[in-house]
Amino acid sequence: MTTRCRIVLLSAVLIIPLLAAAQPVVQIEPDSTYQTIWGLGGAICFNENSLARLPESDYQQLITYLFDDLRVSLVRIRIRNEIERVNDNGDPNDLNMAGLQALPDTSAMRIIRSGRSRGHTVNIIATPWSPPAWMKTNNLPNGGHLTPGMETELAEWIYAFFTIWRDQYGMPIQAVSIQNEPTYAADYESCLFTPGELNRAIRIVIPYLHDHGFASLKHVAPDDDNMGHSLAFVDSLVAPDVRPLVDGFAFHSYGTPFDNPSAALDGLRQIRQRCAAANIPASLTEYGNLANTGVGTLAEGLWEASHWLLALTEANSETYLSWQLAAAARTVQGSAILTYNSATSLFMVRKKFFCVKQISRFVEPGMRRVKVSGLPGSMIGAAFRDSTHQHGAAVMINPTANPISLQLQWNGCDSMAVWRTTRDEDCAFAGSIISDSGSFAIALPDSSVVTLVPSFAPSSAINVPHREISQGYTLSASPNPFNPTTTIRYDVTTTGLVSLTVFDVLGRRLTTLFTGLVPAGSYSIDWNAADLPSGVYFCRMEAGGGTLMQKMVLLK
Repeated sequence: MTTRCRIVLLSAVLIIPLLAAAQPVVQIEPDSTYQTIWGLGGAICFNENSLARLPESDYQQLITYLFDDLRVSLVRIRIRNEIERVNDNGDPNDLNMAGLQALPDTSAMRIIRSGRSRGHTVNIIATPWSPPAWMKTNNLPNGGHLTPGMETELAEWIYAFFTIWRDQYGMPIQAVSIQNEPTYAADYESCLFTPGELNRAIRIVIPYLHDHGFASLKHVAPDDDNMGHSLAFVDSLVAPDVRPLVDGFAFHSYGTPFDNPSAALDGLRQIRQRCAAANIPASLTEYGNLANTGVGTLAEGLWEASHWLLALTEANSETYLSWQLAAAARTVQGSAILTYNSATSLFMVRKKFFCVKQISRFVEPGMRRVKVSGLPGSMIGAAFRDSTHQHGAAVMINPTANPISLQLQWNGCDSMAVWRTTRDEDCAFAGSIISDSGSFAIALPDSSVVTLVPSFAPSSAINVPHREISQGYTLSASPNPFNPTTTIRYDVTTTGLVSLTVFDVLGRRLTTLFTGLVPAGSYSIDWNAADLPSGVYFCRMEAGGGTLMQKMVLLK
């Protein structure tokens, strides 16, 4: 079915009178860089079975929310101890795959595979909550320590899990943490490690994996339950024979009140300082609203987004993984970013989802964080750009009850697309703003998250190689040449987000014609260029994890 709508150029919004003397001046310095972002996302753990039972249409909607909408790029999964309920053969150098149990479910695999099949980069970090009980001193799923001498059996068990995912299901795993929260004796699956015990396991497990077909595997540790506990492992992890085996300092942020993100500042800065001294990247691998504070409110969303940005800025974390991405429940309570209410068969897409989207959708893997100076003390903000200096994003949070106006300077940028989550907006496109003598007048509503997506002039936005798009997606314009209106037609093969943006021949962003979630189908939209001079223009379509470009000629 073809739908039509007529759209004219969007006028700039958010432009406010320039009162430079009364407004803070915020400077973004794209040449002053910090860490490279490896991935943003969360965990899919302990809810695999319930998510797997979603009706097919709802399951596809789940994939759309997680990957097309949030653009999740890193997922944390649980290494299942059920696969080896008893020792396979007592020889850690001779894995008896036939003696292993089948995985109890493959829904985490299915979810990640679905995201990848839509063209998204989805890396996986795998973590055991506990080795099998027979490896442990108490022979129980929870508590206890790894029995001395079982390190090689631990390595074999992790190797078996990784091999099943890679060889049987075609799902290679990119990173491992060999124990979740090693100082926390939970009543669910858990195992205790002292720093010395964890080091002893690292010395055996990681070389074993590297030598048995997983040479490029990334290893992060200690993955403990709060920043203070994690820091207790720093000195041991930098031991000369251990440091080369550790690719990231993983930590959780429990102990920080969810409704007071700034309470984590000292701990995050200690992480940054210790990691810098050890020359090891920081990686936040778990935190969430376990206290269910303010569930469903805008306040919850602002706290969540603030935790994300503070970890990226104050700890220089290369990741942020939320606990957890999605869950199925029969009530409105829950800590997940996205909750499926199994009683009503409806997704509960709360303000938290949209506040997170303001970050995860626009900050892509491979972007580097850049310096931001001059932010008012009441705000939290960060900026990122890619290696070409042609794509970037600035995310700013105003958690106060009053609007904030400021002047923003980003060298080389001539316009910015604005996206906002406020009381009345849900990651909504709010138009574009144009540079005035190198400065942008920005208005941040009270209690809001604002993302600014820059366009650079001259820009390679119309010349850079575009990401490969899935077969079946099309983009065309007719008539072409045109005067002054042309109809842009596009085909979408799967439900997902679509964005149509028009640039001039210099690569300057003129307008965003459409951004939204659309089902598979054929669509059209009219573009009226009556106010523009004759010349060449380009429409860029982003959909299905890739881009298409259509050249258009305006002849008056």
